[in-house]
Amino acid sequence: MVTQIISWGVSLSFLGVLALPVSTDLEIPIGVAYAGASLFYGIGAVSAGYTGRLCDRYGGLPVLAAGSVLFMLALLVIATSQNAIQYLVGWGVFGAGMNAALATGSYSAIVQSDEPNTDRSIATLTLATGLSSSVFWPLSSLLIGEFGWRFACLIYALLMLTLPFAIHLALAQRAKAKRSETTASSKTRAPPIELGQDVAQALFWFKLANVCAGFYTAATGVMMIGLYVEMGLNSGHALIAASFLGLSYILGRLIYMALSRWVSVMKMAVGAFVLLPVSIVPLLIASFAAIDLRAIIALVSTIAFGIASGIITVLRPTYLLCLVGRQDYGRYAGQVSGPLNLASAVAPLVFGTLLGISNLLYLLVGLSLATFAVFAILAMSRVLPHQGNTTTAVTK
Repeated sequence: MVTQIISWGVSLSFLGVLALPVSTDLEIPIGVAYAGASLFYGIGAVSAGYTGRLCDRYGGLPVLAAGSVLFMLALLVIATSQNAIQYLVGWGVFGAGMNAALATGSYSAIVQSDEPNTDRSIATLTLATGLSSSVFWPLSSLLIGEFGWRFACLIYALLMLTLPFAIHLALAQRAKAKRSETTASSKTRAPPIELGQDVAQALFWFKLANVCAGFYTAATGVMMIGLYVEMGLNSGHALIAASFLGLSYILGRLIYMALSRWVSVMKMAVGAFVLLPVSIVPLLIASFAAIDLRAIIALVSTIAFGIASGIITVLRPTYLLCLVGRQDYGRYAGQVSGPLNLASAVAPLVFGTLLGISNLLYLLVGLSLATFAVFAILAMSRVLPHQGNTTTAVTK
């Protein structure tokens, strides 16, 4: 978990603090500085499938170690950049290592560990994405304020080498030694498992639901303050309402962990995906409500949005495990994360344009996507009505 907090913190979370001083120092538009996020997700989408296959072939831990090296190289490129092209190349390197150093690599490592409470371990790990900003935003602000953004990048590059890379490499060596003691010396790998027709259909609906929901959540997670300001809230009230988002993300993941012993994964999936469009409805109502009520409505919507997004974040890897089992998990994780990363790369641009036209249009498009995601999850549940209990499905 510590390595994931660091890896998220020095990459995407770092951008939130890094963009402004880079824009000023390199004399580039602030939009170009933030375009690093689009490269991060866009190249991550292209590399997702390949990274997943690497996880299946070599193991999640060695891939995590390799991803840590790519993150270190990305930080070195950014630290030495003299213009926009070099700076964006650094974020391209981040994108190439995204799946290796973050979700796909870490989830594959947990699944391959064969521990009994895999879903709870994944849920605990996803807390890292919520905590990384809380830890690294103030830390990055302090480092940049005291030493400048280039030196901050160099410090983070050293941090990636001394902690995530070293830890993942040590764990990979330990896992390799353990496998050599408990398994035969055969180097042949079991052939890939072909999914049955029902499971393949369910996987299609699962990917579609995640892309539709992710398209809205990726944009709104970044643009929430701007959305609330466009709705008529003053900047102070908008900031207060949006500040509950991080806590709500964590709350959603904790709710999943608390309910996972008694509620099936499928039931939680339906509930979380239904909660997402429900969180948008109050904002549509707020557009016609009195100004005094809009701040309260925005706060309620933020909490509901955060809880839904937090649960969906945990469900993505755990329900996938229910569908495809442990073998070839990395390959299918890459298939899910690829389209999702592409949606995350494009979503801010699309919803930024919509917000510039009308906040009402922004919300209506978001509601349509979230509602379609619900229909996709319901279609998935009809294909495999009895699937979704992780404790009985992970043995495949």
